[in-house]
Amino acid sequence: MSLTFVIESFKFYKLKDTRLVQGLFLLAFALNFLLIAFPMGDRDFSNLLNYAMALVRQPELLMKPSRLLPAENATGILTFQNLLFLLGLGIRTLLNGLMVVFYATLMQVRVADYPREDGIRNYFKKLPSMILFFLLLVVPYIFSFYFIQLPFYILLSFLAFTPLFLIDRGLNMSQAMDLSLTKTYGLKFQMVVAFIILNFMISLPSNLLFSLLGSNGNRISGALIKSFFQALQVMMAGRLYGLFYTYRTRMLGFNPGPWGRDGAEDMVHFLSEINRKSQIDNGDSDNDDDEEY
Repeated sequence: MSLTFVIESFKFYKLKDTRLVQGLFLLAFALNFLLIAFPMGDRDFSNLLNYAMALVRQPELLMKPSRLLPAENATGILTFQNLLFLLGLGIRTLLNGLMVVFYATLMQVRVADYPREDGIRNYFKKLPSMILFFLLLVVPYIFSFYFIQLPFYILLSFLAFTPLFLIDRGLNMSQAMDLSLTKTYGLKFQMVVAFIILNFMISLPSNLLFSLLGSNGNRISGALIKSFFQALQVMMAGRLYGLFYTYRTRMLGFNPGPWGRDGAEDMVHFLSEINRKSQIDNGDSDNDDDEEY
C-alpha cells in the first residue's frame, strides 16, 4: 500500500479545483524561496555537535555545569543566531504543514461530496487549533533533523489524522487526537514508510540538481532548486495524507463489489473512485476555464 499511495501522490494535479491547486503550489514555492534564500540566523551548530560528541566520550560532562542557551556576558552551546535559524526552520515547517492539510481538505471536499466553501471555511475556522497542534510538533521535528526525521515521523503517525478530524468532523483537539490514535491503528508503519519513500524520492533529484547547479556559491539558484522541490513535496504529501485519511475513514464507501475480491482489486477500485470523484463537478467548480485542464 505504501508504494502504491506514493505513486498515486504524483497525481496531485488531479483535482477539480485546478486554480486552487495551482495557487497553492505557487504559494508553497514563494514562501519556501523567501525562507531559504534569506534565512534568519546561523545554521552553524558545530558547538552543539562538538558538545554532543564530547558527551559520548565523556558522559561525566553531564554532571558539570554548562549553558545550553546564551545569556548576557556568557557564551552558550547554542548562540542567539542559532536560535533564530531554528525559529525560521520552525516557521517554514509550520507553513508547509498547513499547506499540506489545505490540499488534503480540498481532496476531502471532492471525495465526500460537500461544498468546497464549507471545507475552506472549516479549515480557517480550525486554523488556530491546527497552529497549536503543529507548534507542539516543532520541537520533535527539529531534534529529529539529524536522524533523517525518523522519530518525528513515528510520533506524527500516531497523531496524523488530528488536523483533518478537526476540519472534517468538527472535533476539538483532545477528541481529534484520541480518535487519531484509534484510526491510525494498523496504518502507522505504512504511513511512516510512505512518507520516508516520498522524502527520499524528492531529496534525490533535489540534491543532485543542487550539487550541479546550486553549490557554486549562487544562493539564489540553490534556493530556487530547493524551493521548487519543497513545493512539489508539499503537494504530493497533501495528496498522500488525503489518501491515507480517505482509505481509513471512507474506504467502505469506495469499496462496493462482490465477496471474495482480493486486496489488489479493492485497491485498484479505491484509487479509481478517488480519481473519479476528485475530478467530478459538484456544482462549485472554479470556473469554466478549468474544463480545459
